[in-house]
Amino acid sequence: MTDSTPEDVRSISLDELDEWLARAHDEQWQELALIGPGIHGDYARQLIDDGWPAGHVVQLDEELAVGVTKLASLTGLSSLNLASNNIGDEGARALASLTGLTSLDLSYNSIKAEGAGALASLTGLTSLNLHNNNIGDEGAGALVSLTGLTSLMLRSNNIGDEGARALASLTGLTSLNLWNNNIGDEGGRALASLTGLTLLILGFNSVGDEGARALASLTGLTSLNLYSNNIGAEGACALAPLTGLTLLDLHLNEIGDEGARAVLQAWAESPGAGHRRFLDLRENGDLSALLPAEVLESTDAQTILAAFRRFRAAETEETLRPLNEAKLLVVGNEAVGKTSLIRYLIENKPRDPDEKKTPGINIVTRPWTPQPSPVKLNVWDFGGQVIMQGTHRFFLTARSLYLLVLEDRREDDRSVYEWLKIIKARGGASPVIVVINKCDDPQCHNLRLDEVELRRNYPNIVEFVRTSCEDNEDAAASIAQLRERIADVVTRKDLLPHVHDSFPESWLRVKTAVAEKARDERVLPMRDFWQLCEHPDSTAEEAAESITDRNEQLALLGLLHDLGVVVAHGLDRGAPAALREITLLDPNWLTTAIYTLLNSPAIRDQDGEFARGQLDELLDEELYPHDRHEFILSMMQHQDVGLCFPLADTKDERYLIPEALPRTSPEDYRSPAKPLRFRFRYDFLPSGLMPRFIVQAHRNLAEAPNCWHAGAVLRAVGCQIHVRGDVDGRCVDIEVDGPHARRRSALNVVINDLEFVHDRHGESNPAARVPLPDHPELDVLYSHLIELEEEEGSDYAYRPEGATRKYQVSELLDGVRHENVRQVTGDIHNYYGDYFESGRKGDDMSKTYKTTLGDAKGNVTLIVGENINQVTAEKIEGSFNRAASASDVSDDIKATLRELVQQVALMIEALPAEQADETADALETLTKEAIRAEPRRKWWELSSDGIREAAKSVGSVGAVAIDLLTKLGPMIGF
Repeated sequence: MTDSTPEDVRSISLDELDEWLARAHDEQWQELALIGPGIHGDYARQLIDDGWPAGHVVQLDEELAVGVTKLASLTGLSSLNLASNNIGDEGARALASLTGLTSLDLSYNSIKAEGAGALASLTGLTSLNLHNNNIGDEGAGALVSLTGLTSLMLRSNNIGDEGARALASLTGLTSLNLWNNNIGDEGGRALASLTGLTLLILGFNSVGDEGARALASLTGLTSLNLYSNNIGAEGACALAPLTGLTLLDLHLNEIGDEGARAVLQAWAESPGAGHRRFLDLRENGDLSALLPAEVLESTDAQTILAAFRRFRAAETEETLRPLNEAKLLVVGNEAVGKTSLIRYLIENKPRDPDEKKTPGINIVTRPWTPQPSPVKLNVWDFGGQVIMQGTHRFFLTARSLYLLVLEDRREDDRSVYEWLKIIKARGGASPVIVVINKCDDPQCHNLRLDEVELRRNYPNIVEFVRTSCEDNEDAAASIAQLRERIADVVTRKDLLPHVHDSFPESWLRVKTAVAEKARDERVLPMRDFWQLCEHPDSTAEEAAESITDRNEQLALLGLLHDLGVVVAHGLDRGAPAALREITLLDPNWLTTAIYTLLNSPAIRDQDGEFARGQLDELLDEELYPHDRHEFILSMMQHQDVGLCFPLADTKDERYLIPEALPRTSPEDYRSPAKPLRFRFRYDFLPSGLMPRFIVQAHRNLAEAPNCWHAGAVLRAVGCQIHVRGDVDGRCVDIEVDGPHARRRSALNVVINDLEFVHDRHGESNPAARVPLPDHPELDVLYSHLIELEEEEGSDYAYRPEGATRKYQVSELLDGVRHENVRQVTGDIHNYYGDYFESGRKGDDMSKTYKTTLGDAKGNVTLIVGENINQVTAEKIEGSFNRAASASDVSDDIKATLRELVQQVALMIEALPAEQADETADALETLTKEAIRAEPRRKWWELSSDGIREAAKSVGSVGAVAIDLLTKLGPMIGF
């Protein structure tokens, strides 16, 4: 049994705080961390890993807030961390007496300019973190007295050019983080005077080309983040000579082919090229003339540079050849005729009435070139058994063409929605052809789909085709139509733009060699892949085409994975050794092993448990020799699948497979009498979601018996938590029992793990809801309660649908307020944790986010949760702040922009998470363009089209947003 916080991080209540602080005073502690309840326990663990004494780091059950005055007596402190405690300006003033502080973290504390002014008296500080407060330009100006600072974190603080000019006087800074503020080219020029900087983070600002040129003078930089800053080719060319950088992020700018080439060439040729670690040039226009998108997607500087050198040499030698290859993934439920359909397409053979259905574990791969297209397709035929859709996630990739096969013999097949959600979650915007198979009677169609609605919700659907695999003319014509449509799609650059990318002959030669290897072998040890790269054949003439650079070999292997030639999951430099050692040539080798274990009677008799030593008995020794078992176990524990986890404190290395757990709950299972309740309802609840959750949450499992296939009993923060899934009812119920002061923190733990699983089941579309206390079978949408509280007050009473009485909003929200329900660890936070060593990893915090956009009665509260992650929320808040503080546009434009941002904030609550973030991206771009002196039509149209597309799917709220866009366009000259 473990807790949500690490075993050496104590969780305490405010009632226990006095005793704790008395001990700190008596023992003259120099370091103290009182972490608020909104941050995950892993952050506290990170502090300890970074050198903080374990006993001096505690997690609070409640926010410290005004109780910060109790710290005034701790005059011996040199390091203090009060992250996420809502201390505000008053609390900041109370800390001003701690003049011995050298390091202070007050991230997420609602501090404004006045509080920043109070902190300015702490002149001994060398490190200050005010991430996600609201100090503004005035507060930034107040900090200039802290001349001893070397590290300053001011991410998300509504700081503009004026604030940047003030900060430019802090010439002792070596690390500065100003992510998501309102800094433009003038601010960029001001910051260029900070010549001592080695790390500068300016993502989500607007420094543009002029600001980038100024920053190019900072030759001491080793890490530079300019994510989304309206930088074009001119700015990128100016930055290219910064060859001392080990990390450069230019993601989501406008540098294009010219700017990217300048950066790549400078980095590839400079003497320090071997020290480069991270390079992000994604979403900067079409860069396919330089490198395949799959290579740039890695952001691993060494693999990118190695590939660039090869492509540049091939370009000079005129040995680039078109790839003309893609992946065709054929998916759908079992018994819909996928295998017969593929055979008819490829071999022109009608269905064999005596043919047996494809086993659910089988994935058939074969090449096919649909005439008259020159494109070769690697065709993957997936078995349809639901139990294997978890392993299918290994192989469903983006930049592929999907055939989603249904059958006409079912009048209502809702699986189309489930599969489309899975494809969207795993394949992104990959084109989809929906095939309604077994239309054996051309005069009678049983399955009728709402094609208009499906196209609106899934715009990547390019066609609906009805087919039959029978031996007659009508069937042959239907197959010919489908074949023609496939050939058309794979040749269209707007649908599969990377199919025709050119590659060096040496890469194509290795690809062919690997494909030939796949005919005879199931797995490819990495050493054999290196050998194929280094010795493509034995002729001296072609020895020069050998690929000997390990980084280039990794780039090539990643590309072969995306093309479907191999399956490689050990490409990350930090991947387990077992994954780095093996590459799959036959995907069935892995799925058969996993299927065997999932369905093993021995493992089911052991309630899902097995010892590693049992694999010798459970798996075919010839197919799966002992030295391959580590690879199989590593793949089953891969975070994208999560089918098993190791059991702690076992002598014989035992594992648990939740998929193999009993379907019924333990006999002695009892729900708590009066628990704190929370619920998620889903559009589609995959049967594997709860087993996946158990894998994710296994460190908090209570004493056995503690889990079954659809539920688990956990212990965290001194509470017992029951989590139960109902696939038919499409919901997951959470019940928390324990001390009232700790229930919300315990709920945090479960929500955090569930959100991790939700992110990997994007098709499920969860909605957070609050059960009624005396009728828990009824529930209310959580976001609706928040809206009522904001608009009517916490005492407002209303009768939910189906209820027998009225409830006050405060009664329903008690214990489950959002700031204590959701903890966010978005991509941006993980990204910083991996690549930016800033202070004590203050950027890698998880924290619930809540902000109000607007003034007086017209405001909109934006809250992280359901479909809104923190990154999305911060993008929208940043857009609002830019609109509100813009000085070079008319009041009418500012007012219209602010109103538009508010409407988009309302819209995204009804959008799927991925689309919500895309819409926030579009809004951010649009806002930046609208306040430019000369808005650019291209970016205005691109971003406004993105918002319009999202608005069409959310009814009246979206209609208002469209009206505002229509109004705004002429105001800025479009």
